[in-house]
Amino acid sequence: MKKGLCGILAAASVLTIGTSAMAESKYYSFYSGNTGQTYNSLDETANRKVYDADTWSLKVKTISFSSSDKGYGIAFVPLRGSSVAGRRQWRTSTGVSYGNFGDYGPALTTYKLGARIDDDLHGSGYSTGYWNSDYVSSWPG
Repeated sequence: MKKGLCGILAAASVLTIGTSAMAESKYYSFYSGNTGQTYNSLDETANRKVYDADTWSLKVKTISFSSSDKGYGIAFVPLRGSSVAGRRQWRTSTGVSYGNFGDYGPALTTYKLGARIDDDLHGSGYSTGYWNSDYVSSWPG
């Protein structure tokens, strides 16, 4: 009986350690007009960085613009508080991409996703997807 109980507790400990170490990929929904070079902080995307050597990850599921002008995009960046905390990614299409933190860190802390449309674009931009402050190879949705 003791061996069985010890085995169950050991297995539960391994599962708990294995699942709690991974940061959760957060869903984002972004819609905005031109804010110049000011990033909107997407507050619902708060994500704690777990691995200091990892890049940050972005999966864009949808992206569109009210203007028919071609070549414009949406800039995404990790924010720590209201400050830029990583290198931005300019996106004009769907798909997965990775960015580094460069000279900004990274620190093992909580980040939010920031976004803004190209400051030369008149109209608005819309995008949905997922992001993570760590490297992700398997995405929800």
